[in-house]
Amino acid sequence: MIVTSQPQHDTAKASGNADRSAASYPHELGHVEEYYTDGMYLVHVTVPATGSKADITIWTSGDALLVTMRCERARHGALTRSVGLPSGADTGGISASYKPGMLEVRVPVVAVGQRGDVAS
Repeated sequence: MIVTSQPQHDTAKASGNADRSAASYPHELGHVEEYYTDGMYLVHVTVPATGSKADITIWTSGDALLVTMRCERARHGALTRSVGLPSGADTGGISASYKPGMLEVRVPVVAVGQRGDVAS
């Protein structure tokens, strides 16, 4: 599993060898649940149980958290999902855990003024 601030473009590259049944396969990862607890924003994403954590890439772009999972059956070779990040999200502290069928992403959230920012 890769957690990065930059997308890994090769994971979302269209597959020219996809079989015709891929057209009916979803292009998004499954159900998403979002929680806030103890200064942490938690995102649970249902993922195909047949995948492995090596197939998963997590990154941020602006105020969005994006998850990509390589999947040969997917229309473009990968399944994706994005969710908005809350104000105060510490994207440098993102961590994740995976078990077959479920991905949990943890994003620390700090209150404005608690990041060590210097007011001008």
